[in-house]
Amino acid sequence: MEILESVKLCIAKAVDKATADGYNVGGGLKAIGLTNQRETTLLWGKSTGCPFYNAIVWMDARTSSVCSCYFKVGDALFGTIDTWLIWNLTGGINGGLHVSDVSNASWTMLMNLTTLDWDKTALETLGIPAEIQPKIISNSEVIGKISKGWPIPGIPIAGCLGDQHAAMVGHACRNGEAKSTYGTGAFILINTVQWLRDSLGRINSASEIESLALQVDSTGGVYFVPAFNGLFAPWWGLHWNHKVYKQGSYCSCGA
Repeated sequence: MEILESVKLCIAKAVDKATADGYNVGGGLKAIGLTNQRETTLLWGKSTGCPFYNAIVWMDARTSSVCSCYFKVGDALFGTIDTWLIWNLTGGINGGLHVSDVSNASWTMLMNLTTLDWDKTALETLGIPAEIQPKIISNSEVIGKISKGWPIPGIPIAGCLGDQHAAMVGHACRNGEAKSTYGTGAFILINTVQWLRDSLGRINSASEIESLALQVDSTGGVYFVPAFNGLFAPWWGLHWNHKVYKQGSYCSCGA
């Protein structure tokens, strides 16, 4: 239950800090919203509230060849971390709400993008029981109220949004504006830097990359796509670890 305890502690510390800074949290807090790292999944017991096993994080590729279910459908609930948190925040085994917002549900590859509901064909093909899936809801609506046992009971949960989308909202990006979020996706840049430094020995520190890149006028049509743990978008290829594109025989190491 480490995730739940860390969220409970985070809420408590946020309330304490806001109070210490002079904000009237008790009278001024009207609602909260949730954001989470997408694709990490859990299966837990509806009657016990206990996970059947540890959460499977989004980069876990161990099940790429085989996907099997080892649980009884009648008592099992499935969801990403937003679902797990909302279920617990709104009561858990005592009537907790089993829901997921569209930005999380769509990233499971099981949501029909036209109907915004779970895709029956996908569920049947993968052998996933529809009854263990959460109800798909919108990003902005009053989902439910925080139950007793949490630092701010009675406060409505009025929004839920996946990490990168939530970052855009948090930074007030307007129509036509763009934002690059370095969070769960930053691993590509970090791994490339480490590879250039530790494996190729081309740099001593990450700060040298920009100055090296500015030494050439053009890439000469060469592009390197790092994917050291497999390529996840736009097509899944867990065994692809990189791709070098080259246009023209005039390209060299300097370009």
